[in-house]
Order: sequence, then structure tokens, then C-alpha cells
Amino acid sequence: MNKEDEKKIPVTVEQVRQFLKENQDPEYREFHSKLLPGTENIMGVRLPILRKFAKQLAAQAWKDWFEQADDQWYEETMLRGLVVAYARMDCEERLKYVRKFVPDINSWGVCDCFCSTLKDADKYPQEINKPKIVIRDASFSNEIATINVDITFYNGERRKDCIKINYITHEVID
Repeated sequence: MNKEDEKKIPVTVEQVRQFLKENQDPEYREFHSKLLPGTENIMGVRLPILRKFAKQLAAQAWKDWFEQADDQWYEETMLRGLVVAYARMDCEERLKYVRKFVPDINSWGVCDCFCSTLKDADKYPQEINKPKIVIRDASFSNEIATINVDITFYNGERRKDCIKINYITHEVID
């Protein structure tokens, strides 16, 4: 199967949950749960496994899954953020998906993983004349997640954006 055919394979919620179920590690779940007190929906899938799977999903038709996922599991939320970071798309589309995802950030673990992965997006080859989005910094305190984004265009022009979200109510703060 070639890469163009892979892009047509739809990603489903069931497919993702089956993968998570097959890769869960009860000992890691116990350990990771201690890092995130109060987070009860952890399956215990290790981050390197999630990253590898997210790269596979990002090469497929993931957008319907992204919209349909209800983030029943902590790892589903993590995967959605990783796919946004890994998927090939232009600057405006990526920013659209960042804005869609940010309200679903519900723990420091998801926030840190998403932000650090999106920062790494500038290390991957981009098509010429395409802008890059890099998360400059993020903070996760009280009830507010703040993500500061730098957008660099091919001509050197830079734009900054700041996304703030109340992670309890999932409301974007203007």
C-alpha cells in the first residue's frame, strides 16, 4: 500500500480503543496514576507507544476520528494532541486544530506532551514557503491553561497567538 492509499484509510474510535486496550500496561497505569492524582481514566499505555501510533494515525484519514473522539481515556486525549502535532497541514489548518484541541486539555501531562511535541514540529522537513507553528511556552495553573504560539512565515514574518482555556469548563477565554 502506498502513502496516498494510507491517507484514505479512515481512523475510527473503535480502532484507537482496541489499540490502547492491546497496549495497556497495568503496572505503568498504577505508576502514571500517581503522577496525575484524580485522573481515573488512565489505561497505562507508555508514551513512546502512543507517539509511534500517533504518527501512523497522522498518515491516515484522522480528521473524522479527531472530531468524534469523546476522550473516554486519558490516552485518547493524548493521541489527539499528538496527531495534531505530527500531521502534515498548513499553518492555518494546524492552528484551527490546535484551537479545537486546547479545550480538551485536562491535565498537566496532556498539556506538556502536546506542547513539547508541537515545539518539535519545526524539526521536520516542511514544504518550502510553508509557515511553521511552534509553541513558545505553556502554563497550566489553577483552572487556566495558557499556550503561547509563534508562527513563522517563509519570508521571516512572525505572528504570535495566545490561546487560553479554562480546563474545568472547557471554555476558550478571549
